[in-house]
Amino acid sequence: MQSARASVSPVRRYKSDAGQEYVCLFNLHPDTIKTVEISLSETKVNRVERLGLSGAWEPVGLSVRGRTIRCALDAPTIEPVVLRLG
Repeated sequence: MQSARASVSPVRRYKSDAGQEYVCLFNLHPDTIKTVEISLSETKVNRVERLGLSGAWEPVGLSVRGRTIRCALDAPTIEPVVLRLG
């Protein structure tokens, strides 16, 4: 079975006064997405964290190519994925 991958546009982006950026995504595909690519026009990203079910931020594996980041994470169908970019 091939792992699912999707290129997405963030549903919502928010930048805090401290300069941290948050992104919320929803997977509407019927399968769990294993890799998410996000194109960001003006943000340089060195790390990504995901808000876990326990409320703690968890590190996400990523690779960066230009303004596109590829995140290794599970994005189940219709569950929100909240990311913190740094």
